[in-house]
Amino acid sequence: MNLSEMRTRVRRDLHDEDPENQRWTDDELDRHIERAVRELSLAIPLEAKATLDTSEGSRDISLASLSDLVAVEAVEYPVDKYPPSYIPFSLWAGTLTLLMDATPPGGQSVNIYYGEMHTLDATTSTIAPPWRNWWPPGPPPTLLWSGPASPPIASTWAGRTSGATT
Repeated sequence: MNLSEMRTRVRRDLHDEDPENQRWTDDELDRHIERAVRELSLAIPLEAKATLDTSEGSRDISLASLSDLVAVEAVEYPVDKYPPSYIPFSLWAGTLTLLMDATPPGGQSVNIYYGEMHTLDATTSTIAPPWRNWWPPGPPPTLLWSGPASPPIASTWAGRTSGATT
């Protein structure tokens, strides 16, 4: 599924399929779909793995190279052992600190298992098949909201309880 296919599905759910009389522009729908993909990514991030290197005399590893990072799930050090050796770590301001007694030598590989944001664009999607139908029937909550610019977090799809007050 790509962005165009998702937009078509949303238009169908919104009963907004008449090209001569569409209530929402493609740009408006794309913005709401992008927001929904961000929210899905925070709940069910795309699983990823990166191998980064240690620096001499430091337990800290910069995560700046991990684009669209949502969360770090596990850190493996040393790598290529069986069973894998997962070690405790802490995160602060884009830096991962290995919580181990000895400082590792520089240039040692560390496997970082993390979640990142999903992609849904004109040609690709990283959303796995079981999650492609995550959009419940009815319009997304942001299209139902008629209040301030952003709806309250508790707002939900049509037919369900809404956090909005009238």
